[in-house]
Amino acid sequence: MRNLVIEHLATAAKLDERIVLLTADLGFGVIETFRDQHPDRFFNVGVSEQSMISAATGLAHMGMIPYCYSIATFASLRALEFLRNGPVAHSLPVRVIGVGPGFDYANDGLTHYAIDDLAPLRTMPRVMIWAPTNEAHLATDWHRIHSHQGLVYLRTPRAVSNPEVGRLFSERTDVCVVSFGDAHIEASEVSGQLRAAGTPTDVFNCRWLENDPDSELAQVLNHYKVIVSVENHYVRGGFGSALLEWSTHLARPPRVVLHGVSKLPVGALGDRSYLSHAFMTPTLETVSRVRQIVGARTA
Repeated sequence: MRNLVIEHLATAAKLDERIVLLTADLGFGVIETFRDQHPDRFFNVGVSEQSMISAATGLAHMGMIPYCYSIATFASLRALEFLRNGPVAHSLPVRVIGVGPGFDYANDGLTHYAIDDLAPLRTMPRVMIWAPTNEAHLATDWHRIHSHQGLVYLRTPRAVSNPEVGRLFSERTDVCVVSFGDAHIEASEVSGQLRAAGTPTDVFNCRWLENDPDSELAQVLNHYKVIVSVENHYVRGGFGSALLEWSTHLARPPRVVLHGVSKLPVGALGDRSYLSHAFMTPTLETVSRVRQIVGARTA
């Protein structure tokens, strides 16, 4: 997916001379597509995400549209103060390409797990968080992020994946599993287990996180009695917490069940599947909670 983002950016830069790409000495094997096509608009600032965001802030002040490339946890947390005091404070069009959400960098350990990046960024005004997972999302959504006057954080998985296309607003279906970005991989297990247990379940994949829900997500929150939020982020502070906040404004808010990273992921390493099962909410626990709620509501 990161390759597709850079390829799309290189193509967009042919039409918009304001686009520049900065990297903090990362992305080799990926960023060359842009570097080779637009050498005068590519900058490697070295191992310093803070310097990258500072430089991008200055470029944006001068009318450019800078895209900043790094591993997600470095791009978000290491550079957080500079994001707040630069593009956020001054409403500047800086775009941060944060690669590797959740446990994407599976065998690199806690330092590389972007499981707490959403919490600080989503609290800031005018920040747009975008979590595309395939080429169709790029084609559909690129104009929206490119025209946004403010900070955009692209939560970019390394690999391409295609969310299940769920049937929304089904009759006599009280439950909807709502995933964020590439967490649809874990969400498919949750929805599958719910259906296997006899609970009709719809699915919905969200790729936008802003200060208010978009219209489609708002309809989902208004329609279902139980929402299962699935994210590859800590269960506190991320996408599920946003759903809970938005739900408080509804006349009849749904019950929101949070499914995400629930333990500090330190210790034995493994692939994404291993880490998800070791450190995220147990799927059977989530299924049991949902079935208890549905049973209580129908009793």
